[in-house]
Amino acid sequence: MSATAWGKWRARVKSLVAAELEVALGLGRGEARDMVAVACAPDGIGAPVLEALRRGEVPWHLVRRFWTKAGSLPVEDVTTIAAVLFGSDVTCAAPERLDPDGQLHGRAWAVKEFYAALDREVVRAKGKDERSARAARDEAVAARDAWLRVHDDGTATLGVRTALISGVGVFARVDRMARALRGAGEERSLAQLRSDLCASLLLHGTVEVPEVVDELVTPQDLDGLAAVTTATPPVNLQVVVPWDCLTGTVACPRCAHTGRSTGRPGLEHPHGLSGLVGTRDEAGDGRTGLGPFTLADPGWPPLPDWLARRCGDQSARLPSAGPPTPPGASPPSPDAPHSPLSTDAPPSLDAPLSLDASAPAAVPQGGPVVGQAPLPGVAWSGTVAELLGLHPAFLTPGQARDLALAPGTTMHRILVDPADGRCIERTIASYRPDADMRRQIVAADVYGRGPGERTPPPRWQIDHEHEYQDGGPTAETNLNGKGVFFHAVKTARLWSSVMNQRRDLTWTTLLRQV
Repeated sequence: MSATAWGKWRARVKSLVAAELEVALGLGRGEARDMVAVACAPDGIGAPVLEALRRGEVPWHLVRRFWTKAGSLPVEDVTTIAAVLFGSDVTCAAPERLDPDGQLHGRAWAVKEFYAALDREVVRAKGKDERSARAARDEAVAARDAWLRVHDDGTATLGVRTALISGVGVFARVDRMARALRGAGEERSLAQLRSDLCASLLLHGTVEVPEVVDELVTPQDLDGLAAVTTATPPVNLQVVVPWDCLTGTVACPRCAHTGRSTGRPGLEHPHGLSGLVGTRDEAGDGRTGLGPFTLADPGWPPLPDWLARRCGDQSARLPSAGPPTPPGASPPSPDAPHSPLSTDAPPSLDAPLSLDASAPAAVPQGGPVVGQAPLPGVAWSGTVAELLGLHPAFLTPGQARDLALAPGTTMHRILVDPADGRCIERTIASYRPDADMRRQIVAADVYGRGPGERTPPPRWQIDHEHEYQDGGPTAETNLNGKGVFFHAVKTARLWSSVMNQRRDLTWTTLLRQV
């Protein structure tokens, strides 16, 4: 049988099997075809999915979501994503599937966490080839449009398709204005206010294009003009950008194959280099805002115990990223005086950092690097940035660098304690945390800490884990963010939670589920 004939025969059989499933299970044509496609997928894809279904870790509707979003990617990428989301290998499992000690917890996937993890892995796979990703992104943005649909009930729907950052910024600005009006006593609902504000701004608003009358055009003039012509949102958008993603160099090579530096900012590297929070300020001054952020490669200190345990090698030292050792010469000893590997100081930050938004990350195919030093045996999977807020999204390294170089962007480095990776401790005496402490809690938690929760900081509440009136301190080790529901059931003592010194939170429900 020829390859063409075999392909036709295989497609015919799959179609007949899907038809049988439609009759037997009452499925729609599309769902039945997806079920057959997953069952007939290569072993590297189908096997971990079926095992996860048998273990009860994932229901079919999440598997179908996985196949819908990732099934069109190259087979090797789909295999990697399946291992991350469903596999039993702890070294490549998604962070959401691990307990505080780094082992698989075996619980069922929370729907919101699964959606976020799937989106993250798909963006990571697409971002490996930045040129192709940029071309696809440019093609999609080129198809932007606005449209109107008239309904027979006296209403109409206005839609706008635009770039991701602009769209999120538009909604964030309108939502913020609606909540401000609602808080001031406006009787209309938030939904009505958002609709009315959009209509008012579009009907009566004006676009303030800067008028340049002098032949000498300043950078501020150009930044203002660029902000208007490119629909750059004048709102505050927070983006968690791992250092690896921004610069194309690896902050922690022994974690690079898992991509776990895309989690909570500032917790993946003992000096906080992998967790940067970039914001677009509402009152931005038009500058890039990179400020003092520079990177050199003089070598790295030993891994502290907490990070070495996470990396699985307590005696590991990161390779020096300095000049390569000449042939025949012995590499410098980590214990030798003045060796960069024997110092406890953080890496030097004196050399200028150059970001090329149009170029892909400078990471060779052979694996992760610190500077140019590869770590054998570890496959580089890349990192992604995360746009926080009511409509979170993941950004490829190219998108993150575009945003870093856009007018009005500012970046803030999150400082952490090298001993345990937490934000620097600063206990205060009052009940209500001040602005600096709130920023620490937001940086540490990112999302609400309820089971499977993805509530963003503007919508969750800071809770004293040990009640303040019972002697609980107002400190990072006793504060965390919880969504309104989880905060309410904990306050009512229907559920209980306990947080240890590592900020690991353990919940116990009304029916004693842990």
